[in-house]
Amino acid sequence: MFDSMKPQSRQHIYFSPHLDDAIYSCGGRIFRQRSHGEAVTVLNFLAGHPTEGRLTPFAQQYHNMWGNASDPIALRLGEDSRALGLWEVQAIYWGTSDAIYRKVNQEAVYPDLSALFGPPHPEDAKALMRFWKNAWHDLGFFPEQVHLYAPLAAGNHVDHVLVREFAKWLKQQGWQVWFYEDFPHAYDTTTLQKALTEFGEVQWHCFTELIDVKEKVKAMCMYESQISMMFADREDMEKRVKDFTAERAAAIHWGERLRKLLAGSGGRRERIWRRFFGYRAHAERYWSYS
Repeated sequence: MFDSMKPQSRQHIYFSPHLDDAIYSCGGRIFRQRSHGEAVTVLNFLAGHPTEGRLTPFAQQYHNMWGNASDPIALRLGEDSRALGLWEVQAIYWGTSDAIYRKVNQEAVYPDLSALFGPPHPEDAKALMRFWKNAWHDLGFFPEQVHLYAPLAAGNHVDHVLVREFAKWLKQQGWQVWFYEDFPHAYDTTTLQKALTEFGEVQWHCFTELIDVKEKVKAMCMYESQISMMFADREDMEKRVKDFTAERAAAIHWGERLRKLLAGSGGRRERIWRRFFGYRAHAERYWSYS
């Protein structure tokens, strides 16, 4: 189904803080690129196992939500491998661990939700940035070879914020970086706008692209451990993805533009509209700045 890499084409590299973020936020574009024979790699930043020692109650709570597997990281790595394997996407896994596991001086630095969605711990951020910069250098890429995609960090999850800051550093070094809308955190318009303002006084540019939402949902379903954590069930996940991507499509497709004009977004009129007319198009949106 998927052609080999096009000669002399650039590679697309997606920065995924966790083992699902690239597909959840960019699955439509990734599928489109692979369908056209373009080379795609997902770089998973926080794919490492927990450091030695007992889990915090907060980390154990996450394990319970993921199904309480004996090795939850192996479980999630398997899910990611199956999802990316659908489209023959390459993967890189770095050994740094999720924020719920990280410690400084043997003390958990993100022991609860408030900390997880608060500012990065200075020592934690310093250690991660040092590791990531060295690991990136070892990969041997050059700016003219790749397009990079990184999270806007909508919702302010500390891991997304740190990966965003790493991507901003690369952009300062001359790399081409586009920023994606973290799903489902960017579902709320206010949250998305707040993320954009975190970049300061910049000139934003965006592009919106139609996607095959069925293929995106199919890949998202591979992350079974995450569905019940973030959605009521698969049906709820599919509806939220379709609503989110249809809203983006209103900028470039007449059918969804007409829906937005006549029925609005998110209310009773839109629900009635969907009952009779369904969805006409779906899209993803990406941002860059100068």
